[in-house]
Amino acid sequence: MHIFKSILAGFLLSSVAFAQDEIKVGEFASMTGGTATFGVSSHNGTALAIDELNAVGGLLGKKINLITEDDQSKAGQPATIVRKLISEDKVIAILGEVASSKSLEAAPIAQENHVPMISPASTNPKVT
Repeated sequence: MHIFKSILAGFLLSSVAFAQDEIKVGEFASMTGGTATFGVSSHNGTALAIDELNAVGGLLGKKINLITEDDQSKAGQPATIVRKLISEDKVIAILGEVASSKSLEAAPIAQENHVPMISPASTNPKVT
């Protein structure tokens, strides 16, 4: 929990975060499909951590709004989702997939847009 708070606090150094009433954090996960067991478990942990943070006032007095999108365990979906999270939802950070291949697909988009992205469990050395 402390690590999660520290990472999110670091993201808050963005001027965009200070200008908003809430802190929008995007998450893409396999909520359905072949790797849903992992995606749902990861999402549940993330949601619990955010609920706990919001219950004590959020970060810097702002509630965290987690915007979750299902990549359906399908290649091609992470790129589309991350583009949407950045351009339409205006998230300041992205919590990526547990599957390395999906994190690798989304990472260049996050990097191009200067939006930090972390993965809760990807193990490919190119991700870590």
